[in-house]
Order: sequence, then C-alpha cells, then structure tokens
Amino acid sequence: MRLFLIRLVYFFGLFWAVNLLLLYVLPYAYGNKLYLDKVQNCSSKNVNTVFFGSSRLYRHAAPKIIDSILKEKNIISYNLATRGCYNSQTYYLYENFLENETNSKIKYALVELQPIGQIPSTSSNLNESNYFLSLGNYKYYSQYVTNSGKSTSDKKRYITNATKAGLNRIFSLKKIKYYIQRMSKNSSNRILDQNGFLSVSSEKFTGEFKTRFENFLKDTTSLNSRILAAKRSQNNITHYNIAHLKRAKYLIEKSERLGIELIFVIPPRLPDYKEIWSVADRLPQENIIDLSSPDLFPELYNSKYSFDIGHFNKEGASVFSTILAKKLASRLNN
Repeated sequence: MRLFLIRLVYFFGLFWAVNLLLLYVLPYAYGNKLYLDKVQNCSSKNVNTVFFGSSRLYRHAAPKIIDSILKEKNIISYNLATRGCYNSQTYYLYENFLENETNSKIKYALVELQPIGQIPSTSSNLNESNYFLSLGNYKYYSQYVTNSGKSTSDKKRYITNATKAGLNRIFSLKKIKYYIQRMSKNSSNRILDQNGFLSVSSEKFTGEFKTRFENFLKDTTSLNSRILAAKRSQNNITHYNIAHLKRAKYLIEKSERLGIELIFVIPPRLPDYKEIWSVADRLPQENIIDLSSPDLFPELYNSKYSFDIGHFNKEGASVFSTILAKKLASRLNN
C-alpha cells in the first residue's frame, strides 16, 4: 500500500511538472490559432497600427479602407481581433502583445471596450476557453465579476466556470493539441491578405452563418432593441466596475511607456452599454472613440447594412471602417 501511494505521488508530481512545462514552452495564445497566424503575418509587414477585440472589430474594421483614408497620416494597420475574443481574452492578448510582439514601429492600438463574457461550463476544458486564464487574468476575471452588477447566482456561475477553465488550463493535456494544430495549414489567405479582416458575408454561407442571416431577415425590427440600448437618455448609469476601470487605465499607462497610444473603441449594436459607458466616462476621453450612438451614427443601425442583429454585412463593414477612420483622423489632428 505504501509503495502504491509513493508511486501515485510520483505520478501526479510528474503529471504536474509536464503541464507546467507545457505552459512554459507554449506561446501565450496557444488556444487561439487565428490570432497566432495573424501575429506572424503582421510581424512581416511594416505595420504601425493594430486592432484588438472580438468579431465587432474582426468583422468590421477593414485595414485597407482605413489606411486609404488615413494615407496622409502614414497609417498602416493590421486587424488582430478574432471571433469570440471578449474582454478578458482581448486584454490578455493585448498585454502579452506589448510584452512579446511589439516593437518601435507600433504607434497606435485600437482595442475594443466591451463587457466580460461567460465561459461555458461545457467547453471549459478546451484550449480556446482557458488559454487566457493565467493566474493574473483569472484574478482580474473574478474581480470583474464580483464588482459587476450581475445577480448573485450569475456571479457564482461565472466564477465557477472560470475556475473550472483555469484548472483545466493547468491540468489538461489538451494543450498538446497546439503542436498538432501548428502542423496544419495557416488560416485562410483571404484573412491574411486583407491584413486580418474578413467580413461575415465573406464566410461560407452554410450552417451557423446561414441560420443567423435568415433569422435576422425574418424580423429586422429586432435591431430596435439594440438602438434602445444605445440611447443614453434611456439608461441611468450609477454603478461602475472598478476592476475594469483599473485594468483599462493600466493598459493605457503600459502602452504609453512603450510609446503607443491606446484608444478604446466602443462598437455599435451591443445588447447593453451601461457598464461600458460607466468605465469609458472615467477614462481620459482622448483614449476613447465611441461609435455606439444611433443618433450620431444612424447608418450603423441601418438594417440594409446588417448581416444579423450584431454584425454588419460587407457594405456595412465598409461604412463602419470609414467612420472609424474619420474619427481616428480627427483624433490624430488634435
């Protein structure tokens, strides 16, 4: 019995050591292959401006359009945003980008300002759902949820799922999957050739994308709920998330130390803005571009530019990119 216990201790000790070694040797974004492909492609270009965020920027911010409008400003941009990359993932990737990827060429970083996302319990063991939960980022995630206006039951669920995902990050051997994926072909050249941008309309029109498009066409008035959510007069803001505010300020300061101007972008069509606005109002306004207002930017809430309730079609992405570029131009002139 004693020998068995000793062997068991050795086994778990070895298992622990292998997992820690994997975390040490793996790239920081091992669970986000598209991002890794983009970073590698970006590093080969003379880029001075980068975008980080979810599909709200990945599908909407077209570098070729933005660069053409900002040609006199010598802007050469690359879209490093990826699908499903919400608050905690985006900040994790951007901070690691500053530490591992950036160089003196980068002058501007446009990062999506967004709420945190829930980690589904059913996917907490997947690399895509846990790679970003380092000890520091797990702490931020937990503090964000604790300081949010969510119900007690929602807070418990969010933190429980994040804890499961964090433990899976340490103990799951699925991290080895990265080495298998690395041997597969890179992401579509359609994405890399567009400097990281790909509109939803350019995807294969099957499965999930077809369903989303068809459901929206059945009732385009569903967009009205997003318009109402984006009207400040309809939303009283009293609470702000101190954890989110501290992280955003820290990223601004860290960027400045490296000679990079960080600008947070508030995208249109989010289901709720209260938490985002409350943080944005407490940040330096020169670090904010707010595109959420349906009164100032009615075209961004026009159904003819829509793929679904939250995303633009190809024409809508061009409109969004044009507006974003002009807002950035006015910011650079100040």
